[in-house]
Amino acid sequence: MKEETFQWYKILHNFYNDVIKLTIVMFIICILIIIVFEQLRVNPLSYIIGFVICFGINFFKTFFKKNVRSEFYENN
Repeated sequence: MKEETFQWYKILHNFYNDVIKLTIVMFIICILIIIVFEQLRVNPLSYIIGFVICFGINFFKTFFKKNVRSEFYENN
């Protein structure tokens, strides 16, 4: 039981580390998108679309990250 709990902790720990790293990278990309939109003088709706796209990609990449899935399947 203890070993199984430790394996789940390890998987979640890796998952959250990846979430933090990808969130920082995507936040930087979002700032770059905002700068580009501002230079093009596009309306504020484009800011919202940029954020949604960035954080959608962030979630998708993290959720389906290969090392998290492979660890899970190896342990089960």
